[in-house]
Amino acid sequence: MTMQLYWNFPRSISAIRVLLTVGQLHGLTHETCLENTHISLSDLSQSNFEVEAEQEFIVIRNLLKLLGPNLPIGLEAGLRHHTTTFGAWGFAILSSQTMKEALHFAMRYFQLSSIFCNLEVVHDGTHTLLIFDHSQLPDDLEYFLVERDLITVISIQRDVLPIQFPVMSINVALPAPKYVDKFLELTGYSIHFNQPQSCIIFESHLLDLPLPQADPFIRARYEAECQQLWTRRSSLGSYSQKVRNILLLQPSQMPKIDEMADYLQINLRTLQRHLAVEGITYERLIDDIRKDLAEDLLKTTSLTVEEVANQLGYSEVSAFSRAFKRWKSISPKNFRLQK
Repeated sequence: MTMQLYWNFPRSISAIRVLLTVGQLHGLTHETCLENTHISLSDLSQSNFEVEAEQEFIVIRNLLKLLGPNLPIGLEAGLRHHTTTFGAWGFAILSSQTMKEALHFAMRYFQLSSIFCNLEVVHDGTHTLLIFDHSQLPDDLEYFLVERDLITVISIQRDVLPIQFPVMSINVALPAPKYVDKFLELTGYSIHFNQPQSCIIFESHLLDLPLPQADPFIRARYEAECQQLWTRRSSLGSYSQKVRNILLLQPSQMPKIDEMADYLQINLRTLQRHLAVEGITYERLIDDIRKDLAEDLLKTTSLTVEEVANQLGYSEVSAFSRAFKRWKSISPKNFRLQK
């Protein structure tokens, strides 16, 4: 069975627009940057136009081929990614109440961003790590994508909370480039290369910082837009991914498999057959989603164990606790104490 790559989903064309701007600054035409992508100049002006990840890869390869590896184009592109670049996803983050809420939302709707690294939040005592896993990225694009993703996160943080965020360390598990000094010059941060893992490390209490543009009504409006966009995109790709995307929208109300089949407008046995071909069952999908969300909610929110159980659709806390012990060999309460 072919592995489903986590970054392989339809994306907004906005990141490609930014790449073309960077290329233009270095003397390249839009036509040159778009060569072999099957994207026309008229497509660039369509606000809802979407592209495949592979099309964005072609644009990046065109830039690297024409400009070479010794220009900080990933850094330059990342600095041009703002909350406004990402539409509803960005505005929902911008109007969140706290850094914790903004981060939780960003991770939940990861597929509405331009990020290619697989992000993970890990709490280690008084410290929090935002880990950038780039193990599944194409080898020839790995450095560019890690650089752009890392700087994109920094740029979005500055939009959300306009201060020089007091990070403890920014690490990259790749060799330092020739333009390493540009990172400090353009971002104000020193980047540590040749590290065991790529991550941003900061003190956990910073997640409780209130955001200056918090607005629950605006937040709710744009979250609804994100849910609609996610639902539409879930109609694309593998059946397991379609089902997973739909289940993530309302994890407190996990539908039965026949209800999911009706929602997808296919026969129940057809859905079961598609999932079997992909090597997974409907029950396993629900179990995996609950496990991932349970860990995330216990790590990144102050919800009680009872509230987490309720959000995941468990009618009794005891049932949730038994499931969590099966997943992690530890109770939810003790798992949270490990943060």
